[in-house]
Amino acid sequence: MKIETISIDNPLFEEVKKLGKRNSTSLGHMPDGGFEDYAMNNGIIGAHENGILYGYLMFRKVYRNNRINIVHLCVNTTTRRHGIATQLLHRLIEKFNATNFRSLELHCRDDYRKASQLWSKIGFVAVNDKRSKSKVEHSLIHWVYTLKSDNSIFAPTNYPDAVVKALLDTNIIVRLRDHANSELDNPLILFADSIYYATQYFVSDETYSETLRDENQNRSKLTRNYIQSYQRVSASSISIIQLSKDLKNIIAGESVNDESDRRNIATCIVNEIPYLLTFDIPLISKSDAIELQYGVKIMHPTQFVVELDSLQNKDAYNPTFLQGSMYHTVSKIEVNELKTVQELFYRQKQGENYRSFKSTIFGIINKQHGRIKVVRNGSSIIGVIGVICENSTMDVPLIRVEDSKKGKYLFMHLVSDIISYAISEHVSCIHISEPFISELCVEIPQQMGFMAIEGVLTKYINDKVIKYDELASLIKNKENSINISVDSLSAYDIEKLFFPLKISDSDIPSYIIPIKPYWAQSLFDHIEASLSLFGVDTVKLWNIENVYYRSIRPNIEKSGARILWYVSDDHNSSRRKGIVASSYLDQVHIGEAKRLFERFKHYGVYDWSNIMDLTNHTPSTIIKALIFSHTEVFQSIVPLNLIREILGNKNMTFQSPYKISAANYFRIYEQKNGRI
Repeated sequence: MKIETISIDNPLFEEVKKLGKRNSTSLGHMPDGGFEDYAMNNGIIGAHENGILYGYLMFRKVYRNNRINIVHLCVNTTTRRHGIATQLLHRLIEKFNATNFRSLELHCRDDYRKASQLWSKIGFVAVNDKRSKSKVEHSLIHWVYTLKSDNSIFAPTNYPDAVVKALLDTNIIVRLRDHANSELDNPLILFADSIYYATQYFVSDETYSETLRDENQNRSKLTRNYIQSYQRVSASSISIIQLSKDLKNIIAGESVNDESDRRNIATCIVNEIPYLLTFDIPLISKSDAIELQYGVKIMHPTQFVVELDSLQNKDAYNPTFLQGSMYHTVSKIEVNELKTVQELFYRQKQGENYRSFKSTIFGIINKQHGRIKVVRNGSSIIGVIGVICENSTMDVPLIRVEDSKKGKYLFMHLVSDIISYAISEHVSCIHISEPFISELCVEIPQQMGFMAIEGVLTKYINDKVIKYDELASLIKNKENSINISVDSLSAYDIEKLFFPLKISDSDIPSYIIPIKPYWAQSLFDHIEASLSLFGVDTVKLWNIENVYYRSIRPNIEKSGARILWYVSDDHNSSRRKGIVASSYLDQVHIGEAKRLFERFKHYGVYDWSNIMDLTNHTPSTIIKALIFSHTEVFQSIVPLNLIREILGNKNMTFQSPYKISAANYFRIYEQKNGRI
C-alpha cells in the first residue's frame, strides 16, 4: 500500500471526491471547489494500492497560529479495521513533526465513539467542546495533538479560534427548514463539523418580517419556529431606514425583495457582521461595490466554506479598514484638542480615575523625550498614543483606540509601528504600561512577541546576529523572569519573536526574490516612497504583513523561510539593482489568479487590474501568492555587483526567485548598513 499526497491532476483525486460525498452524512458536505482547493494546496493524503483508493486524510494549514486542522479522515467501508486511518494520521504527524507547526487539531462529535477512541490512541487530547448543529443534541469535541511542547502564551491551545460571523439570508433558512438541498445550493455545508466550530450564524429582524409575508400560515409558523434556534440581531429603525436609503445607490430596485436585501445588509453594517450568505446570484453580483463602501461581503455558502481559512485571517487582520487614517503630531497640543482626547479615551467604565488619566497625559508631554500623537480618520480622532524614550528603553504608558472593529485593527498597527520605530532608533526594550487596554485588543501584543512581566507588557529588541547556543544566555541576561523554553520553539519562531534577531547557524531556508521598484515601494520600501514613520504629515501603508503575487515558475519557495528582496532596474527609482529589505515568508499559496486575489485582496495594495496584467488578462491562470511579514528595510541598498561577488557568480541577474545558503544570506544581510 502506498500513502502519498493526492494532487488535483492525480487520477485518484476524483475517487477522493466520490468517497467524501458517499460519506457526507458523517463528514459533512464538501463542495467540489473545496476538494479542489485542498488538492491545489497539497492538503490531501491518500492511501491506495493498484489504483484503488483505500482512504484519504484532508487537512489545512492555519498559519495564523501554526496549527494543522484535520478536515476529513475517511476510509472505504471495504477496507476499514485494517489500520489505514492510523497510517494516514501517522503520515501527517511525520510530515509536520519537524516544521514550525505546533499542533494537529480537529473537531469531532462526541457520539462518534470509534473515532474518539482512535484520536485518543494516536495521542490526541480532548481540550473543550461546542454544541453541534445536528438534529439530536451533541457536542463537538476539540482534539489536539501537540507537535511542540510549549506552556507559554505561544502554545497552540492558548490561541482562541477566530470565529467568523455571518448573517443567513431567508432563502438559506427556507432550504434548511425544508431540507431542500441540491448539489449546487446545499446550505448543509455551513454546518459540517470541520466548519461549524469556526463560525457564528445570525438571522435578522427582516427574516422574521419575511415569514409574516408568507400567505401560507402553517408554513409561516413553521419557519418562525425553526429560526428560534438561531441568534437574532437587531438594529435601530432609524439606522436601518437611513442605510437602506443609502444602499439604493447600489441596489436600486423597488420590489419587496430589493428592500429586504437592503435591510439585511444594513443589519450587517450596524452589527459589524462582515458576511451575508445567500443563494441570490444577482445580489452576490453587488458584493464588490457593497464591500468597498460598507465592509460587508455577500457570498454564496459554497464560496464561504471554501474560503473560510482566509476569512478567519481576514477577520483577524484587515488593513483596508484603516484606509484614510494618518498620523498627526500633537506634542504641542492645543488645549481644546487635548480636552477632546481626554473625553474620547477616558475609561470610566473600566474604573479609571479621571485625574489620574489627565496626569498620565501631562506626564508624557512634560517629559523631555515624551511625545503624544493622535490618529485621525478625516476630522475624527480614532486613536491616541504616548511614548517616552529614555536610555534605550521605550515606555508606552498610553495607547488607546476607539472601541470597535476598526479600533482593533488600528491597535494592531500602532503596536507594529512601535516595534518598527524602536528598531530604527536602536531601542533595546519596549514596555507597554497602559493599564486599560480594551478587551478586543488585549491579545494583540502577546501575538506580536510581548510578554507579561510583573504586570507590564515587555518586548526586547535584539538587532544582532548570534549563534543558537548564545540564545539562552542572551534571554537570561535580559530578564530572568522571562518564561520561555527556547527548546520548544523553532529558529524561525524565535527570530520572529525577538525580531530583528537572527540566528546564524539555523536551518531556515533563504531566498532572493526579485521585485519591481514600484511594488517594493508600494509594499514595504518606505525609504524609496519618502515615508518617515513618526514624521509630520505622513501617510503610511500600515501593513504588518502583506501579499506579493508572482508567476508559478520556478516553484521553489517554501513557507517558514527568509526573503531578501532584490529590486530590479528602473531609471525612475533611486533604489534599484540591489537588495533593499528582508522579510519572513509565512505562507505560499498556489491557485487560479481570480480565486487567489479574492482570498487576499483585503491586504489592499493590489488591484484586480494588476493581477490581470500579471496573467495577460486570463483570470484562470495559475499564479502564486506569497504572504510575508516582519519586513526590515535596509538603509543602504546592497548593490548587484556586491551580491555577485558574495555568491561567486558574476553573471547573476535575478530574473526569478533564487535559493541561497544561510551563510550567503548573512553575508548579504550584514551589508544592510553599507559595506564594512
